[in-house]
Amino acid sequence: MILDRKTAPQRYPAASIPAMNFKPVKLAGGLPCYLVEGGTEDIVKIDVVFKAGTRYEHKPLAASICVNMLREGSKNYTSEEISETIDFYGAQIAPRLSKDRAEITLLCQGKHLNKLIDIFTDVFMAPSFPMDKLALYKNRSRSTLAVNLDKVDFKCRLLFSKLMFGGTPYQDRFELSDYDQIEVEDLNNFFNNHFDLSEAYCVISGKDTKRASELLNDNIVKKVDYKEISPFKPEPIEWEYCRGESRGRKVGAVQTAIRMGAPALSRTHKDYTALYIANVALGGYFGSRLMQNIREEKGYTYGIGSGINILEEASYLSISTQVGAQFTEATIDEINNELRKISDIPLEADEFELIQYYVAGNLLNRFDGPFATADRLKEIVTHELPTSWYSDFTSAIFNLNTEEILRVSQKYMRPDIFSLALSGEFKQ
Repeated sequence: MILDRKTAPQRYPAASIPAMNFKPVKLAGGLPCYLVEGGTEDIVKIDVVFKAGTRYEHKPLAASICVNMLREGSKNYTSEEISETIDFYGAQIAPRLSKDRAEITLLCQGKHLNKLIDIFTDVFMAPSFPMDKLALYKNRSRSTLAVNLDKVDFKCRLLFSKLMFGGTPYQDRFELSDYDQIEVEDLNNFFNNHFDLSEAYCVISGKDTKRASELLNDNIVKKVDYKEISPFKPEPIEWEYCRGESRGRKVGAVQTAIRMGAPALSRTHKDYTALYIANVALGGYFGSRLMQNIREEKGYTYGIGSGINILEEASYLSISTQVGAQFTEATIDEINNELRKISDIPLEADEFELIQYYVAGNLLNRFDGPFATADRLKEIVTHELPTSWYSDFTSAIFNLNTEEILRVSQKYMRPDIFSLALSGEFKQ
């Protein structure tokens, strides 16, 4: 059978977003917990989320080193005991850090949870931050940073961050000398200030989540007095965006990294859905305008994309790519051309319909199973959204019209409001 590649398959409406089924419980230490039951395998996942992102650092790197060293020894276990036990039971204890939050995750078979829960609670309640492990970690990370600081994409990230968030805690700052300033005392201070169970929350997903919550609660009860809480109340972030341009030249670079950005909207804003659809059309999927123009037609890059980045106290739209150095200025011109088109001309009906079905289907896929649903629930809790937000968002997609999208694009996607950061070889 020869496939017909000239005729697109028929489009069908995506199924509705499933209800956000979860059970809230309260654990020891004032820890709110949400149970997401589901799945066919004996696997459980526990995510504990703290207000301990990089924005809360009192010293550069304090948050990232603290979070990444939680598994390197605790009050009751050495680093080797933690690693060997996790490996023996085929489990994972993984940290994750963003600008606003720090997250510690345990993933294991439910039948082994009772063997692992004591180690897991020690990791986020009683880390010891051994001096020898800190020295090793700093040496490894310093070497990695030294390599990254020579890469055009990393340099561009720092230039872009300074343009967008300079002078605020959301700015990315990385210097090799910062590692020399971090001591064990800094990690203990950050941990005591920000790893507060009463300011955190927990999501347990998978099979037999009730039993998992009981095991977790019992272990927290044993350790809730391990440390004195010194809660830190940060000042709100004051962000005043000012359009700018920053070019970091690297003579002889084969590629140039390009980032462009402008303020966007929070998920609760009435125009967010229209801006989201406009962004998908611009650079939010493989068939987007930026991909069709700059990759498929011009061949300047292997990939280019745009996205709306949601932080707890700011949102911004960003466009990023790496192109052959000789195509730098031409690529910037084409990006600006696409921004002009999307803010001047309404979407065609066929393109709009395609994007509606793509977004709805993609969103439905993000609810596939209890772990994916737990991730959506974390977004709901972190950003204080109603539990119906995803289904409301899907409905709003199909209630939009192209005139609304054009109106929002004219306000938030004009090329004259975008900042530009470059790193690589380009004309002066």
